[in-house]
Amino acid sequence: IRDYKVTGVQTCALPILFQNLMDAARLADLAEQLKQDLEKNDRYVLSISTLKKTDEIEKLVKKIRSRLRRN
Repeated sequence: IRDYKVTGVQTCALPILFQNLMDAARLADLAEQLKQDLEKNDRYVLSISTLKKTDEIEKLVKKIRSRLRRN
């Protein structure tokens, strides 16, 4: 994770910021993996791992959205 300046950000919000950044990076990685899976598979057949990736993407989005609404 990059170094971020603390100016203008409450110190108690920093762990939430870093968690959001880590989750967003994971989300981007999963989205890229999902795209690759969809490109290489038949358009009517999805593997279980592809479906699990979509579930994990949905969970990450909900976590990030929940944290952002609380702040």
